[in-house]
Amino acid sequence: MFLRFLGSAQEVGRSCIELRQGNKTLLLDCGINLGGKTPLERYPLLEENDIKRIDAVIICHSHLDHSGYLPFLVKKGFRGKVFITKPSRDIMHLLLSDSAKLMKLKKEPLFNEEDVKQTLKLVECLEFNEEKEILKGVKITFFPSGHILGSAMVLVKMDNSKLLYTSDLNLKESRVLNAAKAPEESIPLLIIESTYAGKNDVIPNLKTSSKLLADEIKEAIQKDAKVLIPVFAVGRGQDIMLSLENYIRSGYLPKLTVFVDGMLARANKIYRHNVSYMREEITKRILLADDDPFKSPFIQQPKTKSRIDVLKARNAIILSTSGMLTGGPVLTYLKEIAKNKENKLIFVGYQAEGTLGRQILEGAKEIEFTGREGKKEKLSLKCQVKKLPFSGHADFNDLISFIRKLNKVKHVYIVHGEKAKSIEFKKELEQKFKGIEITLPELKKVYAVKEFDERKRTARH
Repeated sequence: MFLRFLGSAQEVGRSCIELRQGNKTLLLDCGINLGGKTPLERYPLLEENDIKRIDAVIICHSHLDHSGYLPFLVKKGFRGKVFITKPSRDIMHLLLSDSAKLMKLKKEPLFNEEDVKQTLKLVECLEFNEEKEILKGVKITFFPSGHILGSAMVLVKMDNSKLLYTSDLNLKESRVLNAAKAPEESIPLLIIESTYAGKNDVIPNLKTSSKLLADEIKEAIQKDAKVLIPVFAVGRGQDIMLSLENYIRSGYLPKLTVFVDGMLARANKIYRHNVSYMREEITKRILLADDDPFKSPFIQQPKTKSRIDVLKARNAIILSTSGMLTGGPVLTYLKEIAKNKENKLIFVGYQAEGTLGRQILEGAKEIEFTGREGKKEKLSLKCQVKKLPFSGHADFNDLISFIRKLNKVKHVYIVHGEKAKSIEFKKELEQKFKGIEITLPELKKVYAVKEFDERKRTARH
Protein backbone atom coordinates (compact mmCIF):
# COMPACT_ATOMS: atom_id res chain seq x y z
CA MET A 1 0.00 0.00 0.00
CA PHE A 2 1.18 3.52 -0.78
CA LEU A 3 0.09 6.75 0.92
CA ARG A 4 0.39 10.24 -0.56
CA PHE A 5 -0.67 13.32 1.38
CA LEU A 6 -2.11 15.89 -1.02
CA GLY A 7 -3.10 18.27 1.77
CA SER A 8 -3.27 18.54 5.59
CA ALA A 9 0.41 17.57 6.01
CA GLN A 10 1.84 19.99 8.59
CA GLU A 11 -1.11 22.31 7.98
CA VAL A 12 -4.80 22.63 8.83
CA GLY A 13 -7.13 22.37 5.86
CA ARG A 14 -7.44 20.71 2.44
CA SER A 15 -7.54 17.22 3.93
CA CYS A 16 -6.87 14.83 1.07
CA ILE A 17 -4.96 11.55 1.31
CA GLU A 18 -4.38 9.21 -1.60
CA LEU A 19 -4.37 5.51 -0.77
CA ARG A 20 -3.13 3.17 -3.49
CA GLN A 21 -2.57 -0.56 -3.70
CA GLY A 22 -2.05 -2.35 -6.99
CA ASN A 23 -4.47 -0.84 -9.50
CA LYS A 24 -6.87 0.50 -6.84
CA THR A 25 -6.81 4.14 -5.72
CA LEU A 26 -8.90 5.80 -2.99
CA LEU A 27 -9.07 9.32 -1.63
CA LEU A 28 -9.66 9.90 2.07
CA ASP A 29 -11.41 13.30 2.17
CA CYS A 30 -11.10 15.98 -0.51
CA GLY A 31 -11.15 19.46 1.02
CA ILE A 32 -9.88 23.01 0.59
CA ASN A 33 -7.83 25.34 2.78
CA LEU A 34 -10.10 28.24 3.72
CA GLY A 35 -7.13 30.44 4.64
CA GLY A 36 -5.10 29.71 1.50
CA LYS A 37 -4.26 32.79 -0.57
CA THR A 38 -3.25 31.06 -3.82
CA PRO A 39 -4.53 27.92 -5.59
CA LEU A 40 -1.28 26.18 -4.63
CA GLU A 41 -2.05 26.82 -0.94
CA ARG A 42 -5.83 26.47 -1.14
CA TYR A 43 -6.49 23.25 -3.05
CA PRO A 44 -5.24 19.64 -2.79
CA LEU A 45 -2.14 18.95 -4.88
CA LEU A 46 -4.02 16.76 -7.34
CA GLU A 47 -3.22 16.77 -11.04
CA GLU A 48 -5.69 15.81 -13.76
CA ASN A 49 -3.94 12.47 -14.32
CA ASP A 50 -4.35 11.75 -10.60
CA ILE A 51 -8.10 12.38 -10.85
CA LYS A 52 -8.51 9.93 -13.73
CA ARG A 53 -7.20 6.97 -11.74
CA ILE A 54 -9.27 7.52 -8.56
CA ASP A 55 -11.75 4.67 -8.04
CA ALA A 56 -13.60 5.99 -4.97
CA VAL A 57 -13.65 8.89 -2.52
CA ILE A 58 -14.43 8.55 1.19
CA ILE A 59 -15.69 11.75 2.82
CA CYS A 60 -15.50 11.54 6.60
CA HIS A 61 -17.49 14.70 7.26
CA SER A 62 -19.01 17.66 5.48
CA HIS A 63 -16.87 20.64 6.51
CA LEU A 64 -15.34 22.28 3.43
CA ASP A 65 -11.78 21.58 4.52
CA HIS A 66 -12.72 17.91 4.06
CA SER A 67 -15.25 17.99 1.20
CA GLY A 68 -14.97 21.34 -0.59
CA TYR A 69 -12.87 20.15 -3.57
CA LEU A 70 -15.04 17.17 -4.45
CA PRO A 71 -17.19 18.86 -7.18
CA PHE A 72 -14.02 19.91 -8.98
CA LEU A 73 -13.04 16.23 -9.27
CA VAL A 74 -16.42 15.52 -10.81
CA LYS A 75 -16.03 18.50 -13.14
CA LYS A 76 -12.73 16.98 -14.31
CA GLY A 77 -14.23 13.57 -14.99
CA PHE A 78 -14.32 11.58 -11.75
CA ARG A 79 -17.22 9.10 -11.94
CA GLY A 80 -16.48 6.71 -9.10
CA LYS A 81 -18.49 6.33 -5.91
CA VAL A 82 -18.42 8.79 -3.01
CA PHE A 83 -18.98 7.13 0.37
CA ILE A 84 -20.34 9.19 3.26
CA THR A 85 -22.89 9.02 6.08
CA LYS A 86 -26.43 10.25 5.45
CA PRO A 87 -26.27 13.37 7.70
CA SER A 88 -22.93 14.31 6.16
CA ARG A 89 -24.42 13.96 2.68
CA ASP A 90 -27.26 16.35 3.58
CA ILE A 91 -24.92 18.92 5.11
CA MET A 92 -22.36 18.61 2.32
CA HIS A 93 -25.13 19.43 -0.18
CA LEU A 94 -25.84 22.66 1.71
CA LEU A 95 -22.20 23.71 2.04
CA LEU A 96 -21.16 22.87 -1.53
CA SER A 97 -24.21 24.62 -3.04
CA ASP A 98 -23.42 27.72 -1.04
CA SER A 99 -19.78 27.56 -2.17
CA ALA A 100 -20.84 27.36 -5.81
CA LYS A 101 -23.02 30.46 -5.42
CA LEU A 102 -20.21 32.41 -3.73
CA MET A 103 -17.76 31.41 -6.45
CA LYS A 104 -20.17 32.68 -9.08
CA LEU A 105 -20.50 36.02 -7.29
CA LYS A 106 -16.74 36.37 -6.88
CA LYS A 107 -16.11 35.14 -10.44
CA GLU A 108 -13.91 32.31 -9.14
CA PRO A 109 -15.62 29.33 -10.83
CA LEU A 110 -13.76 26.33 -9.43
CA PHE A 111 -17.08 24.51 -9.90
CA ASN A 112 -20.74 25.40 -10.34
CA GLU A 113 -24.11 24.22 -9.05
CA GLU A 114 -24.46 21.66 -11.84
CA ASP A 115 -21.16 20.10 -10.72
CA VAL A 116 -22.58 19.86 -7.21
CA LYS A 117 -25.69 18.08 -8.53
CA GLN A 118 -23.55 15.60 -10.46
CA THR A 119 -21.45 15.03 -7.33
CA LEU A 120 -24.49 14.12 -5.25
CA LYS A 121 -25.51 11.52 -7.86
CA LEU A 122 -22.29 9.64 -7.10
CA VAL A 123 -22.93 9.49 -3.34
CA GLU A 124 -23.65 6.24 -1.51
CA CYS A 125 -24.58 6.59 2.15
CA LEU A 126 -23.33 4.11 4.76
CA GLU A 127 -24.44 3.67 8.35
CA PHE A 128 -22.03 3.66 11.26
CA ASN A 129 -20.46 0.28 12.15
CA GLU A 130 -21.55 -1.18 8.79
CA GLU A 131 -18.71 -2.89 6.90
CA LYS A 132 -19.01 -2.38 3.15
CA GLU A 133 -16.91 -3.81 0.32
CA ILE A 134 -16.58 -0.78 -1.93
CA LEU A 135 -14.14 -2.33 -4.43
CA LYS A 136 -12.90 -5.87 -4.86
CA GLY A 137 -10.63 -6.50 -1.88
CA VAL A 138 -11.42 -3.11 -0.28
CA LYS A 139 -13.72 -2.84 2.74
CA ILE A 140 -14.52 0.23 4.81
CA THR A 141 -16.36 0.85 8.09
CA PHE A 142 -17.45 4.22 9.50
CA PHE A 143 -17.29 4.86 13.27
CA PRO A 144 -18.71 8.02 14.93
CA SER A 145 -15.94 10.59 15.45
CA GLY A 146 -17.92 13.02 17.66
CA HIS A 147 -16.85 16.09 15.64
CA ILE A 148 -20.10 17.19 13.94
CA LEU A 149 -23.36 15.52 12.94
CA GLY A 150 -22.56 12.52 10.74
CA SER A 151 -18.78 12.82 11.15
CA ALA A 152 -16.83 9.58 11.00
CA MET A 153 -13.54 7.85 11.42
CA VAL A 154 -12.98 5.30 8.69
CA LEU A 155 -11.40 1.87 8.98
CA VAL A 156 -10.00 0.74 5.62
CA LYS A 157 -9.10 -2.86 4.85
CA MET A 158 -7.27 -3.07 1.56
CA ASP A 159 -6.09 -6.57 0.65
CA ASN A 160 -3.47 -7.35 3.33
CA SER A 161 -3.28 -3.85 4.80
CA LYS A 162 -5.46 -2.08 7.33
CA LEU A 163 -5.59 1.49 8.62
CA LEU A 164 -7.77 3.83 10.67
CA TYR A 165 -8.11 7.46 9.58
CA THR A 166 -9.58 9.65 12.33
CA SER A 167 -10.30 12.71 10.17
CA ASP A 168 -11.49 15.27 12.81
CA LEU A 169 -11.93 13.65 16.20
CA ASN A 170 -13.69 14.71 19.42
CA LEU A 171 -13.43 12.58 22.53
CA LYS A 172 -15.63 14.80 24.71
CA GLU A 173 -19.42 14.69 24.68
CA SER A 174 -20.95 17.76 23.03
CA ARG A 175 -24.40 19.29 23.47
CA VAL A 176 -25.61 17.29 20.44
CA LEU A 177 -23.32 14.28 20.01
CA ASN A 178 -21.74 11.49 21.98
CA ALA A 179 -17.97 11.35 22.19
CA ALA A 180 -16.02 9.28 19.68
CA LYS A 181 -15.22 5.71 20.61
CA ALA A 182 -12.24 3.82 19.28
CA PRO A 183 -12.79 0.59 17.29
CA GLU A 184 -11.98 -2.51 19.32
CA GLU A 185 -10.14 -4.47 16.64
CA SER A 186 -6.42 -4.17 15.93
CA ILE A 187 -5.30 -0.95 14.25
CA PRO A 188 -1.76 -1.42 12.90
CA LEU A 189 -1.70 1.88 10.99
CA LEU A 190 -3.24 5.11 12.30
CA ILE A 191 -3.62 8.49 10.55
CA ILE A 192 -4.56 10.97 13.26
CA GLU A 193 -5.40 14.68 13.36
CA SER A 194 -3.37 17.15 15.46
CA THR A 195 -5.31 20.44 15.46
CA TYR A 196 -4.90 20.84 19.24
CA ALA A 197 -1.99 18.45 19.76
CA GLY A 198 0.34 20.86 21.55
CA LYS A 199 1.27 19.72 25.07
CA ASN A 200 -0.32 22.87 26.53
CA ASP A 201 -3.55 22.47 24.57
CA VAL A 202 -6.16 21.71 27.21
CA ILE A 203 -9.82 21.99 26.22
CA PRO A 204 -12.36 21.91 29.07
CA ASN A 205 -15.62 20.02 28.78
CA LEU A 206 -18.63 21.71 27.21
CA LYS A 207 -20.25 22.45 30.57
CA THR A 208 -17.25 24.50 31.70
CA SER A 209 -16.89 26.36 28.40
CA SER A 210 -20.63 27.08 28.22
CA LYS A 211 -20.59 28.60 31.70
CA LEU A 212 -17.75 30.93 30.66
CA LEU A 213 -19.80 32.03 27.65
CA ALA A 214 -22.94 32.57 29.72
CA ASP A 215 -20.99 34.74 32.17
CA GLU A 216 -19.57 36.86 29.33
CA ILE A 217 -23.09 37.36 27.97
CA LYS A 218 -24.51 38.19 31.40
CA GLU A 219 -21.87 40.89 31.85
CA ALA A 220 -22.65 42.39 28.42
CA ILE A 221 -26.39 42.43 29.11
CA GLN A 222 -25.86 44.36 32.33
CA LYS A 223 -24.21 47.09 30.26
CA ASP A 224 -26.88 47.06 27.50
CA ALA A 225 -24.25 45.75 25.09
CA LYS A 226 -24.49 43.35 22.16
CA VAL A 227 -22.59 40.11 21.64
CA LEU A 228 -21.54 38.72 18.26
CA ILE A 229 -20.44 35.08 18.11
CA PRO A 230 -19.08 33.94 14.72
CA VAL A 231 -19.90 30.25 14.34
CA PHE A 232 -19.49 27.44 11.88
CA ALA A 233 -22.85 26.58 10.37
CA VAL A 234 -22.36 22.95 11.28
CA GLY A 235 -21.18 21.74 14.67
CA ARG A 236 -20.18 24.70 16.80
CA GLY A 237 -23.26 26.69 15.88
CA GLN A 238 -25.63 24.05 17.22
CA ASP A 239 -23.60 23.45 20.39
CA ILE A 240 -23.52 27.17 21.24
CA MET A 241 -27.18 27.71 20.35
CA LEU A 242 -28.42 24.82 22.49
CA SER A 243 -26.13 25.78 25.37
CA LEU A 244 -27.53 29.32 25.44
CA GLU A 245 -31.08 28.00 25.11
CA ASN A 246 -30.43 25.84 28.16
CA TYR A 247 -29.10 28.75 30.24
CA ILE A 248 -32.08 30.94 29.32
CA ARG A 249 -34.57 28.16 30.03
CA SER A 250 -32.97 27.47 33.42
CA GLY A 251 -33.11 31.16 34.40
CA TYR A 252 -29.33 31.64 34.67
CA LEU A 253 -29.62 34.10 31.79
CA PRO A 254 -32.64 36.44 31.53
CA LYS A 255 -35.25 35.79 28.86
CA LEU A 256 -33.54 37.21 25.81
CA THR A 257 -33.44 36.47 22.09
CA VAL A 258 -30.60 34.60 20.44
CA PHE A 259 -30.58 35.54 16.75
CA VAL A 260 -29.25 32.93 14.33
CA ASP A 261 -28.25 33.98 10.83
CA GLY A 262 -26.52 32.76 7.71
CA MET A 263 -26.27 29.09 6.91
CA LEU A 264 -26.72 28.23 10.58
CA ALA A 265 -30.52 28.50 10.22
CA ARG A 266 -30.52 26.14 7.23
CA ALA A 267 -28.12 23.73 8.89
CA ASN A 268 -30.43 23.56 11.91
CA LYS A 269 -33.17 22.12 9.71
CA ILE A 270 -30.80 19.35 8.57
CA TYR A 271 -29.90 18.58 12.17
CA ARG A 272 -33.58 18.43 13.05
CA HIS A 273 -34.25 15.96 10.18
CA ASN A 274 -31.40 13.70 11.35
CA VAL A 275 -32.38 13.59 14.99
CA SER A 276 -31.68 9.84 15.30
CA TYR A 277 -27.93 10.57 14.95
CA MET A 278 -27.88 12.85 18.00
CA ARG A 279 -27.46 12.11 21.69
CA GLU A 280 -30.35 10.16 23.18
CA GLU A 281 -31.29 13.09 25.44
CA ILE A 282 -31.85 15.40 22.44
CA THR A 283 -33.69 12.70 20.51
CA LYS A 284 -36.10 12.13 23.40
CA ARG A 285 -36.71 15.86 23.88
CA ILE A 286 -37.72 16.19 20.25
CA LEU A 287 -39.60 12.94 19.63
CA LEU A 288 -41.12 12.10 23.02
CA ALA A 289 -41.35 15.23 25.17
CA ASP A 290 -42.50 17.77 22.58
CA ASP A 291 -39.65 19.99 23.79
CA ASP A 292 -37.74 20.71 20.60
CA PRO A 293 -34.72 22.94 21.37
CA PHE A 294 -34.41 23.76 17.66
CA LYS A 295 -37.85 25.42 17.85
CA SER A 296 -37.27 27.28 21.11
CA PRO A 297 -39.04 30.66 21.51
CA PHE A 298 -35.68 32.09 22.57
CA ILE A 299 -34.13 31.34 19.16
CA GLN A 300 -35.10 33.57 16.23
CA GLN A 301 -33.98 34.48 12.73
CA PRO A 302 -33.77 38.10 11.51
CA LYS A 303 -37.09 39.34 10.18
CA THR A 304 -35.59 41.91 7.78
CA LYS A 305 -33.12 41.48 4.94
CA SER A 306 -31.14 44.47 6.21
CA ARG A 307 -30.95 42.89 9.71
CA ILE A 308 -32.14 46.21 11.14
CA ASP A 309 -34.41 44.44 13.64
CA VAL A 310 -31.37 42.63 15.06
CA LEU A 311 -29.10 45.67 15.04
CA LYS A 312 -31.73 47.75 16.86
CA ALA A 313 -32.56 45.09 19.41
CA ARG A 314 -31.49 45.71 22.96
CA ASN A 315 -29.06 43.08 24.26
CA ALA A 316 -28.87 41.22 20.96
CA ILE A 317 -26.98 37.93 21.11
CA ILE A 318 -26.06 37.02 17.53
CA LEU A 319 -24.81 33.70 16.19
CA SER A 320 -23.81 34.07 12.56
CA THR A 321 -21.69 32.52 9.86
CA SER A 322 -18.98 32.45 8.79
CA GLY A 323 -17.06 31.22 11.80
CA MET A 324 -13.71 32.61 10.60
CA LEU A 325 -15.13 35.92 9.29
CA THR A 326 -14.35 34.91 5.71
CA GLY A 327 -17.74 36.17 4.47
CA GLY A 328 -21.46 35.95 5.13
CA PRO A 329 -23.81 38.08 7.26
CA VAL A 330 -21.40 38.04 10.21
CA LEU A 331 -19.52 40.92 8.53
CA THR A 332 -22.71 43.04 8.49
CA TYR A 333 -23.02 42.57 12.24
CA LEU A 334 -19.31 43.10 12.84
CA LYS A 335 -19.48 46.61 11.37
CA GLU A 336 -22.10 47.53 13.98
CA ILE A 337 -20.66 45.59 16.93
CA ALA A 338 -17.17 47.05 16.39
CA LYS A 339 -18.30 50.63 17.19
CA ASN A 340 -18.95 50.19 20.92
CA LYS A 341 -16.29 49.33 23.50
CA GLU A 342 -18.90 47.52 25.65
CA ASN A 343 -19.93 45.18 22.83
CA LYS A 344 -18.22 41.81 22.57
CA LEU A 345 -16.91 39.75 19.68
CA ILE A 346 -16.50 36.24 21.04
CA PHE A 347 -14.67 33.54 19.07
CA VAL A 348 -15.66 29.97 19.88
CA GLY A 349 -13.91 28.08 17.07
CA TYR A 350 -10.57 27.54 15.39
CA GLN A 351 -9.34 30.47 13.28
CA ALA A 352 -7.16 29.29 10.40
CA GLU A 353 -3.99 31.07 9.40
CA GLY A 354 -4.70 33.78 6.83
CA THR A 355 -8.32 34.40 7.88
CA LEU A 356 -9.77 37.66 9.19
CA GLY A 357 -10.67 35.94 12.44
CA ARG A 358 -7.04 34.95 12.97
CA GLN A 359 -5.90 38.53 12.32
CA ILE A 360 -8.27 39.87 14.97
CA LEU A 361 -7.27 37.22 17.51
CA GLU A 362 -3.63 38.13 16.96
CA GLY A 363 -4.40 41.72 17.96
CA ALA A 364 -5.37 43.61 14.79
CA LYS A 365 -7.33 46.79 15.62
CA GLU A 366 -7.72 47.98 12.04
CA ILE A 367 -8.98 45.40 9.55
CA GLU A 368 -9.82 45.26 5.86
CA PHE A 369 -12.31 42.92 4.23
CA THR A 370 -14.37 42.53 1.07
CA GLY A 371 -17.94 43.75 1.58
CA ARG A 372 -21.17 42.53 -0.02
CA GLU A 373 -20.70 44.71 -3.09
CA GLY A 374 -17.25 43.28 -3.68
CA LYS A 375 -15.55 46.46 -2.49
CA LYS A 376 -12.77 46.63 0.08
CA GLU A 377 -13.90 48.05 3.42
CA LYS A 378 -11.83 49.16 6.39
CA LEU A 379 -13.00 48.89 9.97
CA SER A 380 -11.67 50.06 13.32
CA LEU A 381 -12.33 47.59 16.17
CA LYS A 382 -13.36 49.24 19.44
CA CYS A 383 -15.33 46.28 20.82
CA GLN A 384 -13.94 43.69 23.21
CA VAL A 385 -12.47 40.58 21.61
CA LYS A 386 -12.65 37.27 23.47
CA LYS A 387 -11.64 33.69 22.70
CA LEU A 388 -13.34 30.92 24.67
CA PRO A 389 -12.16 27.29 24.80
CA PHE A 390 -14.77 25.51 22.70
CA SER A 391 -13.69 22.87 20.24
CA GLY A 392 -14.99 19.97 18.20
CA HIS A 393 -11.48 18.49 18.24
CA ALA A 394 -9.62 16.32 20.73
CA ASP A 395 -6.91 18.04 22.79
CA PHE A 396 -3.44 16.70 23.60
CA ASN A 397 -4.47 14.47 26.51
CA ASP A 398 -7.45 13.09 24.60
CA LEU A 399 -5.29 12.21 21.60
CA ILE A 400 -2.76 10.40 23.79
CA SER A 401 -5.55 8.50 25.55
CA PHE A 402 -7.11 7.55 22.20
CA ILE A 403 -3.87 6.04 20.90
CA ARG A 404 -3.34 4.11 24.17
CA LYS A 405 -6.76 2.49 23.82
CA LEU A 406 -6.14 1.24 20.28
CA ASN A 407 -4.93 -2.31 19.76
CA LYS A 408 -1.55 -3.17 18.23
CA VAL A 409 -0.68 0.18 16.70
CA LYS A 410 2.59 -0.09 14.76
CA HIS A 411 2.74 3.17 12.82
CA VAL A 412 1.19 6.63 13.28
CA TYR A 413 0.96 9.39 10.66
CA ILE A 414 0.22 12.89 12.01
CA VAL A 415 -1.97 15.22 9.89
CA HIS A 416 -4.30 18.24 10.14
CA GLY A 417 -2.23 20.40 12.48
CA GLU A 418 -0.17 23.56 12.17
CA LYS A 419 3.50 22.75 11.64
CA ALA A 420 4.72 23.66 15.14
CA LYS A 421 2.00 21.63 16.86
CA SER A 422 2.54 18.63 14.60
CA ILE A 423 6.29 18.65 15.30
CA GLU A 424 5.67 18.94 19.05
CA PHE A 425 3.12 16.11 18.93
CA LYS A 426 5.57 13.85 17.08
CA LYS A 427 8.22 14.38 19.78
CA GLU A 428 5.72 13.63 22.54
CA LEU A 429 4.50 10.45 20.82
CA GLU A 430 8.07 9.24 20.31
CA GLN A 431 8.69 9.62 24.04
CA LYS A 432 5.45 7.99 25.17
CA PHE A 433 5.18 5.15 22.61
CA LYS A 434 8.61 3.58 22.17
CA GLY A 435 7.46 0.69 20.00
CA ILE A 436 5.50 2.77 17.50
CA GLU A 437 6.92 4.42 14.39
CA ILE A 438 5.82 8.06 14.11
CA THR A 439 5.77 9.91 10.78
CA LEU A 440 5.20 13.58 10.06
CA PRO A 441 4.33 13.35 6.35
CA GLU A 442 5.39 15.84 3.71
CA LEU A 443 3.09 17.07 0.97
CA LYS A 444 3.07 14.88 -2.17
CA LYS A 445 5.74 12.51 -0.85
CA VAL A 446 4.86 8.83 -1.40
CA TYR A 447 5.05 6.56 1.66
CA ALA A 448 5.22 2.80 1.25
CA VAL A 449 3.21 1.02 3.95
CA LYS A 450 4.31 -2.40 5.14
CA GLU A 451 1.78 -5.20 5.05
CA PHE A 452 0.09 -5.73 8.38
CA ASP A 453 -1.48 -9.12 7.84
CA GLU A 454 -1.85 -10.80 11.26
CA ARG A 455 -1.92 -14.30 9.74
CA LYS A 456 1.32 -13.72 7.83
CA ARG A 457 3.04 -12.27 10.90
CA THR A 458 1.97 -15.25 13.00
CA ALA A 459 3.18 -17.69 10.35
CA ARG A 460 6.58 -15.99 10.13
CA HIS A 461 7.06 -16.13 13.87
